[in-house]
Amino acid sequence: MMRITVGMKISLGFFVILLMVIFLGGNAYLSLRSIQGNTEAIFWANRNKDLQSHIINDYLSAVLAVRGFVSYGDEKFCQQAEEHIFGSLEKQKQLLEIVPPDRKEDVEELIRVTNQYRSLLLVELFPVVRAQQEQLQKGDIEQAKKLKEDTFAIAKKMIPLTEHITKKLETYSAENEQIAEANIASTQEKVTFYVTLAFISTALTTILGVVLAFIFTRMIYKPITRMVSGARRLAGGDLRQSMDILGQDEFAELARAFNEMQSALKNVINDIKSSSTRLNESSLQLSMAADQSARASKQVSESMVTVSQGAEDQLHSVNDASTVVDYISAGMQQIANHVGEVSSLSNQMANLAQEGGKAVNAAISQIGSLEKTVTHSAQVVSHLGQRSKEISQIVDLISGIAEQTNLLALNAAIEAAHAGIMDVVLLS
Repeated sequence: MMRITVGMKISLGFFVILLMVIFLGGNAYLSLRSIQGNTEAIFWANRNKDLQSHIINDYLSAVLAVRGFVSYGDEKFCQQAEEHIFGSLEKQKQLLEIVPPDRKEDVEELIRVTNQYRSLLLVELFPVVRAQQEQLQKGDIEQAKKLKEDTFAIAKKMIPLTEHITKKLETYSAENEQIAEANIASTQEKVTFYVTLAFISTALTTILGVVLAFIFTRMIYKPITRMVSGARRLAGGDLRQSMDILGQDEFAELARAFNEMQSALKNVINDIKSSSTRLNESSLQLSMAADQSARASKQVSESMVTVSQGAEDQLHSVNDASTVVDYISAGMQQIANHVGEVSSLSNQMANLAQEGGKAVNAAISQIGSLEKTVTHSAQVVSHLGQRSKEISQIVDLISGIAEQTNLLALNAAIEAAHAGIMDVVLLS
């Protein structure tokens, strides 16, 4: 399946709009070109008509001037006739330059006939009329009549030329009139057609543009709306529903990345939840271990108190035994060996008491270590078991020392009692 990106969609929409603009522009260009062609045809038809009108006017003015000159013999009319004939020929030459190729032959024939007419005027008619006027002025009526007859003969020769020229001009003028009217009618039809076509094209283009704008807007707006909705659900803490992935464009990639982010966030939250559960369990285990350590510390402390009391009792017993020995040493030479043994035992007991004191100091030091160990166990739970074993060993050691001390104290008491019995026996 072809992957259509957002940029391709926008480019496609722009391309479609560009095609519509080109279509409208091409339609308008063709319309204007067609109307321009008709307008130019109408212009040249009117130009031809205008030239033909001037040609006819000049020719008719020349004919009137000729009649005036023939009738009155006034040179002014002769001059006017020459000017109008010359003007008519000049305009015919202008007409020859602008007429279509298929009409040039007619205009050339018109020029040729007009030149013939001009030649008859200048070469034949006007000299005869001047001669007639001269004879009239001289009073030669007969000669004047003869010249007048010649004038009529020349005029008869000019009549076919005049009719031919008039007919050509009228025919050509009528044809130009028809051409102009046809071009005007064609122009009106084309204007109506192209206006209708432009209206329909504009309406269709507008409808197509609105439809395309709606489609492309939905293609871009709808994915953005879905992503905004998904982002709001995620912001509200809803991680259950994933975003739908539609298409293969950048919005689909963004939705896919959004789902991956949501899945990763869900995994992180689950990991945090599991870690919190394990942390609670570890906290409970640490609390239980701390309680056990506290109980063990309390037992050690009680054992230390017991050891201390036993040591004090032992010291009292030793002091009592020394007093008894000193009391009976003066009178008991007989039992010197026994007293020496008692003294030796007393020294041993003192040493044992000193060792007991050292054991107490060691126990106190061990208690300090135990306190440090208990404090450290709050940070390192994994070493708690090993430290507990060490505490147990220390307690066992202290218990052993206490038992030895108790045994020594018991032996000292027994020896003291034995010494007291011997003293009683000796005194008795």
